[in-house]
Amino acid sequence: MDMLRPNTGRIALGRHVFDPVRGALHEATGRPVPLGWRAARVLQALVEARGQVLSAAQLLARAWPGQAIHASNLRVQIGALRRALAPDDDVIATVPGQGYRFTGASAAGPVPASRQPVSDRRDALPPAPALVGRATLADALLRRCADAPILTLTGAAGIGKSALALAVAQRFTAGRRCIVDVDGMGAGGIVPAIASALRLAPGAGRDLPTLGAGLPEGPLLLVLDDCDHHMEAVSAAAEWLTRCHPGLCVLATSRQTLRADGETVVRVPPLDGAAAMQLFLDHAPHEGAGVLVAAAADGIGQAFGVPLALVLAARALGGGTSHAVMPPRHRSLDAALAWAEPLLPTGTGAVLAALASLHSWFGLADATALLSAIGIAPAQALDSLATLAAHSLLTVDTTSAPARYRLSRP
Repeated sequence: MDMLRPNTGRIALGRHVFDPVRGALHEATGRPVPLGWRAARVLQALVEARGQVLSAAQLLARAWPGQAIHASNLRVQIGALRRALAPDDDVIATVPGQGYRFTGASAAGPVPASRQPVSDRRDALPPAPALVGRATLADALLRRCADAPILTLTGAAGIGKSALALAVAQRFTAGRRCIVDVDGMGAGGIVPAIASALRLAPGAGRDLPTLGAGLPEGPLLLVLDDCDHHMEAVSAAAEWLTRCHPGLCVLATSRQTLRADGETVVRVPPLDGAAAMQLFLDHAPHEGAGVLVAAAADGIGQAFGVPLALVLAARALGGGTSHAVMPPRHRSLDAALAWAEPLLPTGTGAVLAALASLHSWFGLADATALLSAIGIAPAQALDSLATLAAHSLLTVDTTSAPARYRLSRP
């Protein structure tokens, strides 16, 4: 069968249209067809081979670069492609004993120009705080955005997830980027907010399929900040949009993981000693240097390398506040903890309050002994520790046996 290439560079496949550059699949009407990013890479490789047979090893190397993956995973992706392309699934032919081949298209309809071109104007971003001790990590995350459809930054309250995500967005020069603050909005407002941030046409934020069809062409970075209170809605949006647009990376910040298909999780670490000291001194009053140096060591020791705690401790030396420019959850350590409490299962808050009396690292035996005094059985205590760790309220050190724990104090 002949392969038809419209002047847009897209390929008409009967009732479907495939963009081999971006890996996006649509119905001929323009409606996006959700396609996993690995399946999109397999189809891209087959299209680019121009009818030549590609072995399973070649396709695995394209969809899972640098990984040793069993061939059964490829068969799963081929099956997903054929289901997505039905009734045009005959464009992928199996060559027994050799591999797979793209056979082209049997018919074609008009190719819709449903997506908007990339704007040459850089998207405006909010001002970023100084990035102390995190430049190398920001650069590494920027590189991860090239091959991770969903990248989630997790960590304790005040660890600097939002500042780090903004730094990555500022470094993103390959295409469009935008930031949506999810905190405080209703679950139903996420899709319209994304459409608004991208300055799409009116009505583009009606639902996920419409939003997916309207995403701008080319590389795109979408930062979804502070997602904890709408995890299910954010996860669904991230999965749908990245399947519609393989050139999209969703960079999310949350104390929990999204549990989304295709998600890569990066836990943001505390600042090391030198960076913590620098951040502390940057925000401390300049007068009284002798007192400041003495107070700095104590303040940094109590802050565990958490940027928010360091900033609050430093500013407390001068009696000043930064409430005018900080969100409510960052205006005190208590507020940072209280912000996440409604997300915890019933009874977990009591466990957190009891563990607050432990000011350093502790073992499982210490925790169970403490919690048994308030009527919590060992099995329930272990479940509660796992829940607190999942919400980034508990730091777990598994570098030695047995594991040890510490509250993630902001």
